[in-house]
Amino acid sequence: MVKKNKRPSSSTGSPNSSKKRRTSKDYVEPQGVQAIPLNYEDMPLDHKRKFFVNHDMGSQNKYIEMLCWIRHMGFQGGTVFEDVPNLNYVEGKGYPLVEVEVLCDDHSVKFLISKKNLYVVAWIARNKNFQFDQCGFLIRGFSLLSGWYGNYTSKAWEYVGPKPMRKALKSLIKDNGIDSCIEACEVFFVHLSEAARFYPIQALVSSTLTPIVGSFISPTYSDELDVLEGENGETITDNNDVFTLVKAAGPIDLKARVKTPDVVEHLLKNYSNLSKCWYVYALSGKKVFRMSQSDVSYFHMKTRKSLRCTLAVLCGVNLNKILKEWKKLAGRFPNFNREDYELMSRRVRELQEEEKVFVN
Repeated sequence: MVKKNKRPSSSTGSPNSSKKRRTSKDYVEPQGVQAIPLNYEDMPLDHKRKFFVNHDMGSQNKYIEMLCWIRHMGFQGGTVFEDVPNLNYVEGKGYPLVEVEVLCDDHSVKFLISKKNLYVVAWIARNKNFQFDQCGFLIRGFSLLSGWYGNYTSKAWEYVGPKPMRKALKSLIKDNGIDSCIEACEVFFVHLSEAARFYPIQALVSSTLTPIVGSFISPTYSDELDVLEGENGETITDNNDVFTLVKAAGPIDLKARVKTPDVVEHLLKNYSNLSKCWYVYALSGKKVFRMSQSDVSYFHMKTRKSLRCTLAVLCGVNLNKILKEWKKLAGRFPNFNREDYELMSRRVRELQEEEKVFVN
C-alpha cells in the first residue's frame, strides 16, 4: 500500500509490558497543536447515530446498517481508503466527523469518527472528552492523549462479536487508567472503523459472489481460467484457492468469536496493490498482468478469475494515478505500446465522463 494509515487493518503487535503504566497526568489539554480546530457543538444532527449492542450485537441487520451508514457518511466527505480515493472524492465537504453512540444496558460511550478515513479519533465517556494524538483535529473541550500514535498495542480486538464490545464499553465507563481505555478503544476501532472500511470485503466473504465489474471489462476473458504459476513452480489447488473463500455461503455469524483467517488479513492489507494489478490488466486489454509468482502463492490466487472475484467489491481506485504510473512504465513491456496506452486513456476518460464509481 502506498502510505499506510496509523492504525493497520489487523494488529501485528502485542501488549508492551515493559512500558510504564500511564496515569491521568498523560492527559493534557491540547495547546499549540497543528491541526484543524473544531467545535463539537457544531456537529449536525444527521451526523449522529445510536447503536444498541446486546447479546446478539443489536441484531445483525442493525449492525450492518450502522456500518453502511458510516461508509455513506464518509463518501459524502470524500473517503480515502489506503490513499486510494474514490472517483467521487470531494475535499472538505461538510463537518469532518460523525458520531456513533454505543449503548449497552445503562452505559453509553460516544465515538467520533473521521469521514476521511473512517477511523475513531475521539471518544466521550464518564462525562469526559478525549481525543487521540496525531488525529489531525483539535476539538475544543477535548483532552489530548499524547504519546500514543494509533498503533494497536494489544490483542483485545482479536475476536469479533457482542461480548468483547460489551466488555470494552464497560471498561471505558470505569476509570481503570489510560492503558485500559486504549485497549477497550481498540475493540471499537475494529468493530466500527475497520469493519466499516472493509465491509464490502466482509460481504464478499460472507455471501455468494456475483461479480459486479465496470462496463469496460468483458464479461469473462478467455484466459481468466488459466492456472497461474506460483513461487518455485507451485500450483494453487482448488482447496487453497482464495476463490473458494470469497464464494463461500454466508451470512457471518456475528454471535460467534471469529478469528480472521490469515489470508483475509493479507488481502485487507494489500488490496490497494492488488486492485492496481487488476485494473491495469483490464484497462490494457489483458496485455499486462503484473503479479509476481511469490504473490500468486502468498495470496492463493489460482487464476485471474480468483483475483477479479476477490476485488469485485473494492470501493474505488484512482485511475488517473494508474495512468501516470503506466505512462512511465509502459515502455518496459514489449506487448504494451503507445496505442495501447492511448486506448487505456480513452477508457479512463469515458469512465470519468460517466462518473463511474466502482463499488460493491
